[in-house]
Amino acid sequence: MNYRAIGAVCGFLFMFCGVAMSISLPFSIYYQSGDGGAIGVTALASFLVGLVLYRLFRQHRHDMKIREGVFVVGIGWIILSTIGAIPFMLVGVIDNFTDAFFEMISGFTTTSATILDSIEELPHGLLFWRSIAHWIGGMGMIVLSLAILPMLGVGGMQMYHAEVPGPTPDKLSPRIKQTAALLWSVYAAISGVLTVLLMFGGMNLFDALSHTFGTMGTGGCSTRDAGLAYYNSEYINVLVTVFMIIAGMNIAVQFRILRGEISLLWTGSEIRFYFGLILTVSVIVIIYRMFSGAVLTGTVISDSVFHVVSIGTTTAFVNSDFSAWGPMMVFVFFLLMFTGACAGSTSGAMKSVRILVLFKAAFAEIKRLVHPHAVVPVRLNKRALPPEIIGRIFAFFVIYLTSFVVASFVMMLVGLSMYDAFGAVAAMLGNTGLGFAGDSISSEYGHIPVLGKWVLAFCMVLGRLEFFTLLLILSPTFWKN
Repeated sequence: MNYRAIGAVCGFLFMFCGVAMSISLPFSIYYQSGDGGAIGVTALASFLVGLVLYRLFRQHRHDMKIREGVFVVGIGWIILSTIGAIPFMLVGVIDNFTDAFFEMISGFTTTSATILDSIEELPHGLLFWRSIAHWIGGMGMIVLSLAILPMLGVGGMQMYHAEVPGPTPDKLSPRIKQTAALLWSVYAAISGVLTVLLMFGGMNLFDALSHTFGTMGTGGCSTRDAGLAYYNSEYINVLVTVFMIIAGMNIAVQFRILRGEISLLWTGSEIRFYFGLILTVSVIVIIYRMFSGAVLTGTVISDSVFHVVSIGTTTAFVNSDFSAWGPMMVFVFFLLMFTGACAGSTSGAMKSVRILVLFKAAFAEIKRLVHPHAVVPVRLNKRALPPEIIGRIFAFFVIYLTSFVVASFVMMLVGLSMYDAFGAVAAMLGNTGLGFAGDSISSEYGHIPVLGKWVLAFCMVLGRLEFFTLLLILSPTFWKN
């Protein structure tokens, strides 16, 4: 392991965190929220430490290999979350490192879990910094920095493979710098459009930006304790639903659609499955609510679709407590926590493409049993998938479920009921953040014991880094020469 090369990139991450944190300073000053000093000092210290690290090790920046790239991806979340936690403790809104780290790792992994009883009591600067973390984490801090890393002499494609969700990232350009620039431009452009449209719906700039960050990062970050229900606006609900669907699409597909390739909306296997899943589950939810006594109205339809899209894309905005719709609906939304949206999106969980391939592989195996001598390939987008890709997806599925079982068992050991433990772990691994608390749903985890919070924090990173990256770093083989 070349630690000097890692030191150069970590220096850049420190500087990046300092610059990103400073963006919240204008809101702190404007609202006179009293947290500007803590944010400013932390941002400046982070930038200066990063500058020193980079200047010390910049001559080794060309020595970055795949192993170092994977390690930086894993350690990057820890660096950003640790630095990001400091202002919360300096201001005093959180009085211990465990809770502050949990709050920030939740932000950078777009999980939207919180230890705070009331979000609205946060000073505006910290509230906006929390929102920025969701937006940065949505794309992935390594992907966001890929346009800069080549200038440091670092080949970034190994980081792109380690960070971007899904079995096979769709490269937009043969040059990683150009690819990162395209990813960034699409992400920022769509975010800008949503911000303007939310302001037309009655939000001020602060709230519009914060909810845009939560929507495009599929993090569900809100500035209100009641979430979007605070605004009581059908326009905002429908608008956010549409943009959550967009955020759940592969960002490469977003770019190509913006370029005019509209046919991708119905020709791509994964995106057809993604839209089909949203439509099917939405119809099931609406019909079930009708049979449960709800009157079919536009509000019932939009509210049902809103929650299906929100949970299915792991965004976890809520307008109401869907646990009141009945146990079957709780089970349906629990299963949605495992699916996620498209690969190459900001969504968490397994991703639609993996679910689709698992189904196709299962049906292909049944056909082989019926016709032992037949050649039955597993196709995606009319192309046969190599056996190693299918094997990798099956391995991912087994690791995902194993992690869910083991983490749930640990959470029960620290005092949670089986129902609450399953909900919390599913929410963390899928980066949904919305678990169960007794008979209702909740994204508040302040009551969890310290050990439980660290287990859940580990699950957030494990899920966000697609399991293999973090497990590879933790394996003894990774550290052998």
